[in-house]
Amino acid sequence: MTKAKQTPSTQFGRFLFLPASVVDLLKAKKINHADLFLLALVAGLSDKHGFCYATNKFLAQNSGLQPGTVSNKLNRLAKLGLLRIIVDKDPETNAIKQRRIYALFDYPIHSAMDTPIHSTMDTPPRKSGDINIDDNHN
Repeated sequence: MTKAKQTPSTQFGRFLFLPASVVDLLKAKKINHADLFLLALVAGLSDKHGFCYATNKFLAQNSGLQPGTVSNKLNRLAKLGLLRIIVDKDPETNAIKQRRIYALFDYPIHSAMDTPIHSTMDTPPRKSGDINIDDNHN
């Protein structure tokens, strides 16, 4: 069986999520749109393993940035406390064996799926159509 070629949409999933606090950094001009997009790519790739091991070349190809720019931006995002970058090197040759990039924010998306909706919040109808069958909403 041949393995299907991965495309950015299958590698990252259908959506890339960032917490509102990161968007606030954009509004405050502490990061720019390219930083925000690169952070979203790293976070999207981190979902499965908890970290991203993509190369600068891969991130550049999927962000429209140059590999050197990706390197600079990753280091800048790490200095801002949004990423943690760990590089494992071979002790004999000092060659890089692996780089792990961790997005330093949590996604409440998966854990919140089982959280009940607050009783004062309006909810959509339980069945298709315009009528909400909940007794509390007439």
